[in-house]
Amino acid sequence: MLLGACCRTQENGEENPETYSAAETDRIPVACWETADMQMASEIIGDTLYYVKGDWNPEKGWIDNACIYKKELNAGEEQKIADFGGKGLLLFLLDEEGAVYSLYGTEKESTGFFLQKQDNEGKLVYERLIVKEDDSQNTQLFQGIADASMGEISKEGEVCLANADGGLYLFDADGKLLHSGSAGWDAQSYHSARKGLVNAGSEGIYTYSIEEREILFQKMDTAGGRLQEIKKIDLGVLGMEQGAVEIYDGYEMGILISDSDALWKYDISQDSLEKALDWGAGTVNLKGYIIDAIGITEEEELYLLAHTSYDDVISARVVYQDEEYIPQKQTVTLGLIESYGVVTEIAEEMAGSFNKQSQEYQVEFKYYESVVDFQLQLIKGEGPDILCLEDMDIIVLDHKKVLEDLEPYFQTSDQVSEEELLPCVVRAGTISQSLV
Repeated sequence: MLLGACCRTQENGEENPETYSAAETDRIPVACWETADMQMASEIIGDTLYYVKGDWNPEKGWIDNACIYKKELNAGEEQKIADFGGKGLLLFLLDEEGAVYSLYGTEKESTGFFLQKQDNEGKLVYERLIVKEDDSQNTQLFQGIADASMGEISKEGEVCLANADGGLYLFDADGKLLHSGSAGWDAQSYHSARKGLVNAGSEGIYTYSIEEREILFQKMDTAGGRLQEIKKIDLGVLGMEQGAVEIYDGYEMGILISDSDALWKYDISQDSLEKALDWGAGTVNLKGYIIDAIGITEEEELYLLAHTSYDDVISARVVYQDEEYIPQKQTVTLGLIESYGVVTEIAEEMAGSFNKQSQEYQVEFKYYESVVDFQLQLIKGEGPDILCLEDMDIIVLDHKKVLEDLEPYFQTSDQVSEEELLPCVVRAGTISQSLV
């Protein structure tokens, strides 16, 4: 991919630099990143990452010899808080305080499995045996609980489990089964639209379904074991795409909704949606990352685990700072033709990496529908600082003085020299004996 620098001047011929500044608010989000490892079954509570190590047993459908660990993301060391040696871990959940709830089985106890709670220090609170009996109704209930693939813990410590077939199971704060019912989906509808459970803190636990054009939420009546009326968010109105939407526990912050552009806070009691983070903002720079887990501290700082690949995993801490204390960056615009496809994706990934590292410059994109659209913007004097030259007639651009000669900049720079460039880059970027 070849980039060229464009000449951009005002009508009076003076340079026209732009500076990046955040939104006009008192405090704005600022992200700090660290490299991290991809962990099995990761969750974040506050600033602490919880995860499982063990061996997946596909025959049993559980994790053999599992251990649950926790680690403070800002500085902490790994700490083992639960050891299931000789057992099979089916599922583990966390409440807002970091207490661990585990569903596990044993080879010896073939007629049942256990629901266990440990406090955030690892001390056992309860361990309940769920027994498989001979009658068909109990067998179906037992298997439905064993197949649970998701769950949430209410503010009062009640456990809510659900499986892909739509089975819903509610346990009281002492781990005793209260109700079983339907989560509002079956196996077919579960696979046609992403569904799950989400925790809105004191507002309760909700089921959700990400449909083609909307997100549906239903509150769980934990006392009665029933679902209440449906609430909807129209994806089209917000410009969200179904495939990019993910739902996260926000607890007292509400329900968190992520799409490819932003993280949103949904106050379901007021039916109001507020943008919490712009992934592409110069102080955040998380656009293009898949968000695996989100934690929220009492001060409403955010901790995120995210990745673009198994080789690019990061943890990020997002704090809110006064704008006056945040260094201003100079904006550099990069022009891209929307039809470039893969080239655009590569450029966006490179710019994201650059923006996270640079304290002085912020790369932002200016998209053009076509080469003709780009040429019309040039005529208006609204071209970018840097241009992706893919499929461009470089000779014509050079003839029209669109491209800047970079050699004088290399000659005066104390940061980089032309000799540091790869020879192939110099050859590709040299037009009419000028390096553009």
